[in-house]
Order: sequence, then structure tokens, then C-alpha cells
Amino acid sequence: YKRQVSTQSTWGRFNSGAQSLPADLRAVVYRLVVAAGGLEEYEAVLKIFQTADMHEERMRALGALGRSKDPALVSRSLDFAFSPDVRAQDSFILLGSVASTPNGRQAAWDYVKDHWTALDAKFSDGSFLMARIVQYAIGGFSTLEKADEVEAFFKEHPCASAARTITQGVEKIRAQAKWLVRDRAVVESFLASRGL
Repeated sequence: YKRQVSTQSTWGRFNSGAQSLPADLRAVVYRLVVAAGGLEEYEAVLKIFQTADMHEERMRALGALGRSKDPALVSRSLDFAFSPDVRAQDSFILLGSVASTPNGRQAAWDYVKDHWTALDAKFSDGSFLMARIVQYAIGGFSTLEKADEVEAFFKEHPCASAARTITQGVEKIRAQAKWLVRDRAVVESFLASRGL
């Protein structure tokens, strides 16, 4: 069955006070508000991130900022993720949020490539952060061409702290591409038979 969420109703409840929402629903509501909204909604969730006292609330808001469909807000989110306003250990949360959306996936990868020198200098200290950044930047791809592109990029820009993540990521992209070639028609037929 299909369930439709009323964005206007969600925004109304959200706008009347996010604190009135149950804590376990806030992340979902923040994401819906940013995904369906524009600059006003984005700014409202950003304000929650900037003013919340509890870390969990800040992370709910941060994870929602990457859900915008507006390319300018997607770009703004990527810049914000690696700004001094976001703790280094939280940067990948916003990058992952952007990369998890169809319209943000390529933008996140392009951002990582375009800012590789700065990201490598900041995060390649042997911690888990660079591996997470790479994982989120390449994790959503599913074509052989994209696997070749990722592989070529990291041959030119080796990264010891994320070497295993890169290898596994490229393998995963290739496996997903092969699965799509093998099973796309069957899945499309199944979904069409159910009106999806």
C-alpha cells in the first residue's frame, strides 16, 4: 500500500515547537521537513542544530540537513559539514545524509574529490574518520563506470587510512552493478505487477 505524508501537517506540528514531538520521531520529522521544504525549513532545522543543548538533538538536526532537494542547499550542507561549526567527528554524519539521497549522491562524491587535499590533510591521521568519509562518498553507486572512476581517483590519490574501505567500496559498486544487470528486469516486472 502507499502511504502519503502530509508535508503541510508535518511542518505545522514541527513549526509549533519541535520539542513537543516525541524524541524518537524528531529525526524523521526533521528529515521530512528539510526534504519537502525550502530555505525556511532548512534554516529552522539548522537553528535546532545551533541551539540544542543535547548532543542527540544536534545530531538529529545535523543528519536532516543533507536531505534537501535544492542543489544550493545540498552544496551548503556539504560546506557546512566540514566547517568549524561541525565537530570533525560529526562531519561524516552530514556527508552521509547528503550521499543517501538520489540528488545528493553525486554532489557528495564531487565534493570529496574537489576538496580531497584538505580532507586528506585533516582526516588521514589514522583515525576512522577518513574511512567513514570515503564509505559515505562512494557507497551509493551501482555502475561499472562509477567503480572505474572511484578506482582511478584513488590510484591517483592513495589513502592508507581508508585503503580497505576503498577496496571494499569498489567491490560493492561492481557487485551492485552486476546485480542490476542480472535482475533489473525481474524487479521492474515485480514492482509493475503491484502498481509500484
